[in-house]
Amino acid sequence: MGETVASSRWISPNVLVLTVTLYALFLFAPRVLADGDTYWHIAAGDWMLAHGTVPRVDPFAFTTTGMIWVPHEWLAEIFFSVAYRLGGWAGVVLLTAAAAALAGVLLARALERFVAPQLAYAMLLLVVLTILPTMLARPHILALPVMVSWVVGLVRARAAGRVPPLWLALVMLFWTNLHGGYMIGLAVAGALAVEAMWEDRAAWRGWALFLAATTLGACITPLGLDGILFPFQMLRLGATRNIQEWQPPNFQQLEPVEFVLMAMLALGLCGGVRLPWFRVALFLGLAHSALQVSRFQLQLSVIGFLLLAPGLGARFPMRPAGVGRAAGFALAGLLALLTVARVAVPIQRGDAAGTPVTALASVPEAVRGLPVLNAYRFGGFLIFHRVRPYVDSRADLYGDVFLNDYLAIQDPRPDRVNAAMAKYEIAWTMLEPGSPLVAWLDKQPQWRRHYTDGFAVVHIRQP
Repeated sequence: MGETVASSRWISPNVLVLTVTLYALFLFAPRVLADGDTYWHIAAGDWMLAHGTVPRVDPFAFTTTGMIWVPHEWLAEIFFSVAYRLGGWAGVVLLTAAAAALAGVLLARALERFVAPQLAYAMLLLVVLTILPTMLARPHILALPVMVSWVVGLVRARAAGRVPPLWLALVMLFWTNLHGGYMIGLAVAGALAVEAMWEDRAAWRGWALFLAATTLGACITPLGLDGILFPFQMLRLGATRNIQEWQPPNFQQLEPVEFVLMAMLALGLCGGVRLPWFRVALFLGLAHSALQVSRFQLQLSVIGFLLLAPGLGARFPMRPAGVGRAAGFALAGLLALLTVARVAVPIQRGDAAGTPVTALASVPEAVRGLPVLNAYRFGGFLIFHRVRPYVDSRADLYGDVFLNDYLAIQDPRPDRVNAAMAKYEIAWTMLEPGSPLVAWLDKQPQWRRHYTDGFAVVHIRQP
């Protein structure tokens, strides 16, 4: 299968405009900073920069003192910490937006090597739809251009009938230390290697060498064997059923994966695409993952379209006309203007869901240093403000037993609540207003409601 290379050295105007739009969305959408995980990712990066090492035991929560922690996204956390130190919250947003825009450019250029710009534009638009629900300042966005680079390198090598270059293993090394999604990249490499060796038995030496280099790259991590096993341990964690991003898509409402699957089905039926069996198996595995877990929709759209694109080249052979020099300068100027606008407008973090600024400010300093029972989504915010939480969103650290007990406390089951209060000597609580535990605490004579607003309720134990 030969590669259809676009005559342009750049990408079509429509696709470039869509990529710039994606950059602008990440720069100015409040949702980007709406997730509490961003707080503890920055705090983790700060800890690593201060200590010059990657932590192997948890330094944050008081309920996990001495427990093994696998910070598998350690490199992304350092990037976030540096961005925050240099530019505050605007720096974090700029880093995230730049990663998303770079992924868009890389994906657009790869798609336009095989198919018409109109089709590449439609594919990229569907990918953007799957990005929007996860449009957050978190490591998976920083890893997005790495994933695109990796899959593009593999697909182009297969389209040209050659072995991927060995330097691509460095991309895997970078990805491994950035985000746990690198395991999907290994699966793609394995499937395409088997496909190549099945078609040409003489190719096994080159692909075997490439897979060996790739595996070596995936093993080079300061976390050792724990880092390699982490993705499998996360998949076995039962508590993820209670985390929204780990739940299946809700098809009672419109989901991006629905549009992606329908588009891929239409392209397969109308475009006459005939994929090798190994690639079909890989595609079905991606579709199964996306239907089981919402967070895998993005991987399905990016990798799925790249797998389909080479086979669509004969059906949609139009070649794009790249942007002219004047248009290129204009778009570069627009990017610079958007960047300046983001830096010029300060980002003020006020009270919001997961960000109880005023509630925490109301707590006396002497009380802040005492054990707290907090809402799950407040954990990252407390870590960022150097308050050791009871729990935070690192479900892999706490494990099923602890998290199930925590859910029983929130219900609340009085025996579990009293046992936890006594075990950890809880002195104050910070919970969401709708929590049943709030109403229960209101009825307990030893607890006094200290502060209330629309985002958090604080109780303090009376002497």
